[in-house]
Amino acid sequence: MEGFCKSRTLKDLFLVSNKINKIENVKHLKHLDQIELGRNRIRKIENLEGLSIKKLWLAKNKIKKIEGVSTLKKLKILSLQSNRIEIIEGLDELHQLEELYLSYNGIKRISGLDKNYNLKILDLTGNLITKIESLEFCLKLEDLWLDKNNVNEWGGLEYIKSSNLKTIYLEYNPIAKDVNYRRKLIHRFPNLEQLDSTKLSNKYSEIKLMD
Repeated sequence: MEGFCKSRTLKDLFLVSNKINKIENVKHLKHLDQIELGRNRIRKIENLEGLSIKKLWLAKNKIKKIEGVSTLKKLKILSLQSNRIEIIEGLDELHQLEELYLSYNGIKRISGLDKNYNLKILDLTGNLITKIESLEFCLKLEDLWLDKNNVNEWGGLEYIKSSNLKTIYLEYNPIAKDVNYRRKLIHRFPNLEQLDSTKLSNKYSEIKLMD
């Protein structure tokens, strides 16, 4: 990554589907609003200090650890889908974060979100998670995607404290085989508008029919 020395007013940087293996030569881009480096060969999140970006897209790289983002105080969207991440960490300073995309990694536990009070969308599709936990501080959560995991118990729903939850995906988990799967979720989250791929246009009628 080079040749940006004269691009001091650049706001959006898109370098998708190349052979980039290192994030570099962007620190002087003080007006940068977002960086998109998906489908490259990046192994480490680095050299972003001093930037005020709001969106960072790094899907489909070779990243193993969430790091190097603590100085990005204005970050609202972070996408690390399809990498090699096993632990949710390094997000404590991202108080403005609203959308976090971590699908198709190797994450086994939900953790490290205690300081992300403004989180609205959490995508953990296609990981190795066995239970829902550590979401009690995400009080603005609207969308939770946990489909294609190994969630096998209902007790974890108590950790979802947000009254704003409108969408939840839990299909292709062991609990989705429960004959009362839909009813339990609709009862638990009265403001739910979408359950898996189904829009809930008349959820109360559906509960009555189930009864």
